[in-house]
Amino acid sequence: MPRRINRLFALLLLSAPLASACGDDDAATELSAAECSDGVDNDGDGRTDCDDLACAVHAFCASAEDAGRRDAGSLDAGLSEDAAAPVDGGEDAAIDAATEMDAGTDSGRDGGTDAGSAAGSDAGTDAGTPDAGADAGAPDAGTDAGTPDAGADAGAPDAGDLCGDFASPCTPSRGCTSSAFCQRPLPFELGGVDDAIRDLPPGTDTMGVFFPGGYCTPDDFSGDTLNVCDPDDPADPTCGPCGACIDLGQDSMCARTCAPNVTDNSDCRDDGYTCDLSREVCFPGCNGDWECRISREDTNGIPGIQTPDDCERAPADCGGSTSGFDALVYDTSSLAVCNPDTWRCEFPGSSTAEGGDPCTRSDEECEANGRCLSEDEFGWPSGYCTKFRCDLPGNECAGGAVCETRRVGTPLCLAGCTVAAGATADPSSWLSNTGGCRTGYACVWNGRDPAGAANNGHCLPGEFNAVTTENIGEPCDEDADCWSPFGQAFCFVDDGPDSGFPGGYCSLLDCGVPGMPAEVCGAGNVCIDLDGADGDITGCLAGCTRADECRAGYACSDLDGMPGGQGACLESCSDDGECRSGEVCSIPAGESFGTCV
Repeated sequence: MPRRINRLFALLLLSAPLASACGDDDAATELSAAECSDGVDNDGDGRTDCDDLACAVHAFCASAEDAGRRDAGSLDAGLSEDAAAPVDGGEDAAIDAATEMDAGTDSGRDGGTDAGSAAGSDAGTDAGTPDAGADAGAPDAGTDAGTPDAGADAGAPDAGDLCGDFASPCTPSRGCTSSAFCQRPLPFELGGVDDAIRDLPPGTDTMGVFFPGGYCTPDDFSGDTLNVCDPDDPADPTCGPCGACIDLGQDSMCARTCAPNVTDNSDCRDDGYTCDLSREVCFPGCNGDWECRISREDTNGIPGIQTPDDCERAPADCGGSTSGFDALVYDTSSLAVCNPDTWRCEFPGSSTAEGGDPCTRSDEECEANGRCLSEDEFGWPSGYCTKFRCDLPGNECAGGAVCETRRVGTPLCLAGCTVAAGATADPSSWLSNTGGCRTGYACVWNGRDPAGAANNGHCLPGEFNAVTTENIGEPCDEDADCWSPFGQAFCFVDDGPDSGFPGGYCSLLDCGVPGMPAEVCGAGNVCIDLDGADGDITGCLAGCTRADECRAGYACSDLDGMPGGQGACLESCSDDGECRSGEVCSIPAGESFGTCV
């Protein structure tokens, strides 16, 4: 399976130091071949020669931490590998497409080049201009990296703009007026001598720039890493009213918010910035058509995609060689282009494809500007065509697909289905019931429509296994260990002392949605809200009336509103009566719940 390349810059961004709001435009650089091989820290950033990411554009530096490639750091994968499962801990966040930046350009996670630049150096290149080769996605406007866009949405602040110069162009010497730091432009080269791109048309320039023209940010960087705002804290004030904290994998940064659409880049700057569809922030977009047409293909015969960085870390996974990685390949049949209005890769796709169709390798197998969630890359059986942000006008789903968000986190085009369609009273018939989805997929309720309604659900990867006996509450290591009517098995994994489920705990999701049989949890078990009274995620728990009916290490926790003293086997307790004889409920000071000891 290929991994489509685009602005995959996490490693570059995490490693390259930020330029402060002061300095000299004529400051010494570490960028030329001579500067990158003289054993001197020419730009004074603490990194010498090939250890400085600015030098990664040179072939002789390509092996230094794989800095000349972006394979390990894509922010545009749309979905992370961990997000391939359709549910996450029973919460409505199974496929959080926003965990990685989705500028609508690619289907993979393979990064391109991680090359830094000398702070504030123009180097004579047009940072906002895509590929100058034969397949350039946009004409060269003649402006250089340090020059802000003169258009209406150039990003410069208005007199009364509360956002100040957030996301405006900058150089180290010019700096930013109200924002804390200037993120300097970061040039990169995709491919190179040690990672040659196959089938690349002669004369195609694969040099690009990340953060063209610089980018003012309110982050207060006190060190060499981007880690000042908390993407998991919606109340974090760091980014202010005009920004959002974006997760870069290992670190984070503030980016200016925008309202995405499918016709332009909203109010983001016109010199190479897109309004990211998933995160709704202004961020670097594609550099040219070439970036939309290059992927890392499975060329080494080893299952999955191995990048140069993968092989450097673990040669055994690459046939025993650090050079055994899969090759970058230019798709000569691709019609994808870098749209200079949106700065996203766009393509016509297949006129007959729609959400839910199988796919094998390319986004272009799917509908226009769709996404192929391949089995190798994301674990979706036989691959799955979809499209992000189908809620936006002009981006509606093709054919009969439905646009849904429940248990996927962001609006996606999905195949429609009917929850528990054709279910009988025989529990054994529930184990293979897909609700009309194709093999390997479960029908997940859409959160709106009543039982039996056509397309009251959508197809997501399900768990269909050989477990034929109900085992709610029993130990597990993965979903496959659990009984799975309608493909809804879920294992609460024991991932540490605070997991709440020692030894793991088999459950079943969506037991309370319209259409599910009343006894789907099994005799004596209970179906409860897992995400509070205002949520819609339900799950099965082992029922009990006293603790000795539960596994060792579990209390019979009281469930408000359950009749006849009905409880559920959980690790937590609220009083001694929920514990076994001779045990007490030990509750830490200031807490409402504890454990039986």
